[in-house]
Amino acid sequence: NNSLKNVARVVYTPHEVEGGGRPLNKLERDIEDSLLGLGYGRIETDGKADHLLIPWMKGSGSAGLFKRGLRFGTTLAGRPKITDFVISTNAQPVLIEAKEQTSRGTAYEKVPFAIQNLQATGMPWALIYDGERIPERLMDDQRRKTKLDPNCYGIMRFEHFENFVRS
Repeated sequence: NNSLKNVARVVYTPHEVEGGGRPLNKLERDIEDSLLGLGYGRIETDGKADHLLIPWMKGSGSAGLFKRGLRFGTTLAGRPKITDFVISTNAQPVLIEAKEQTSRGTAYEKVPFAIQNLQATGMPWALIYDGERIPERLMDDQRRKTKLDPNCYGIMRFEHFENFVRS
């Protein structure tokens, strides 16, 4: 797609903050490092062409690419949705939400809300989590609730992420 090529580039180096983007948390850096280590290229855009990226990934045979901070649709609350990552595996885009919890907080609220937002997209998705403050009981419950969702590619700890991407 020429209109996308004019506003996007692929890079293979880590941690450049894109156009006014927020800094990455540790889990997001770890995910990006894993993808780059597996030979994935990071797509950078100015954000204005994000709406073109998903159709392009579906039709271009673009396996081996990812985009961080994809502006994609709206949340269930009606706010603009920014997905942590979209990765293209075998020309199939998969939305990736990264949840890290290292202090007391709202895991029981933010994890189910993140999953509901991912499910509402109708696209393949996975939730990657890390941190000692995300209870395994919560994640087991979320796995049971999403077991029949054909778009759920997994709810997993970060330590399993590279195996997921390779499969």
